[in-house]
Amino acid sequence: MTLGGGIGVLGPSDPETASVGFTRGDDGTVRVVVARADQCQATRLQLYGAPTAQRPTWEAVRTPTAPPTWDGDLALGQAPPGWTVIRSTARSPDRATQVVLANDCYGSPQDVPTPTSLQEEQVVAYEDVPAEPEKQFLAQGTGGFSPCGDAWFVSALRSAKIAAATGAAGVTVLALGLALRPGRGRDATMARR
Repeated sequence: MTLGGGIGVLGPSDPETASVGFTRGDDGTVRVVVARADQCQATRLQLYGAPTAQRPTWEAVRTPTAPPTWDGDLALGQAPPGWTVIRSTARSPDRATQVVLANDCYGSPQDVPTPTSLQEEQVVAYEDVPAEPEKQFLAQGTGGFSPCGDAWFVSALRSAKIAAATGAAGVTVLALGLALRPGRGRDATMARR
């Protein structure tokens, strides 16, 4: 999955959805809720205007001085305390259709529900799972991210090496094919004389 803002290629987390849920605020707007365990791991929060969009309409990143967790939920387009907003377009954040929370290795988009499908104090995290109390969600989340680590790094490095080797082998075969083509080269020129 390619996420905008220079984040590069991310794999889907296992489970595929990071711990982002949605609830309805007192003002009737959609609020983003992140489990505390996943707040510690998260490094990037993005909003997308359409499911097929290549670049986020809004994006915030964790800074080194940001606290590990934050209290409560966030409005669409509100950065957690100590995070820096690095992208904000003219499109209104409350019109976002997807939210992505990432830990620099993994992240998955979650569709933003309509406010009318949400209830106060209840969190919807997956479409096919019933809503649960906000306190319960904050205590456990939806399973969180796969951790960045050696297994991920080795897998990414292996993929890069295979791609490089395949590319080099292809160039070598092409060069040999051109050099050994019948009717070409010094010997063919000499034979025609």
